[in-house]
Amino acid sequence: MASYSTPSSVLDVCRLEELRELLGPEKLNEALRAFEQHLYDARCAVEATEPADPRVLILAHQMSSAAGSLGFEELARASRTVMTCAPGKPREADFPTALAALQVAVQQAASALSSVPR
Repeated sequence: MASYSTPSSVLDVCRLEELRELLGPEKLNEALRAFEQHLYDARCAVEATEPADPRVLILAHQMSSAAGSLGFEELARASRTVMTCAPGKPREADFPTALAALQVAVQQAASALSSVPR
């Protein structure tokens, strides 16, 4: 197993290592580079758009899938919460808090990703 440390709520290191064994280091690194770009795009989009912008929900949906599959559990969870609190949903009042949590989770995931050896 690779030696790096990150809070387990941010990144499931065991999941990442399983993927490394399954895909091989080269394919995993490709996936991580793509995810890194996705994080950058997400950070820019969330900061630049209005909360009611439908792109935020599209981003949350994409982020939930990508983050969950790579072991970024907190980011996947925050993304799902944004989707359940979207304008027009029963928990709409929680949307600003959910969006703020998504921004924090994106930052934490980017930080954790930078500690993953490639």
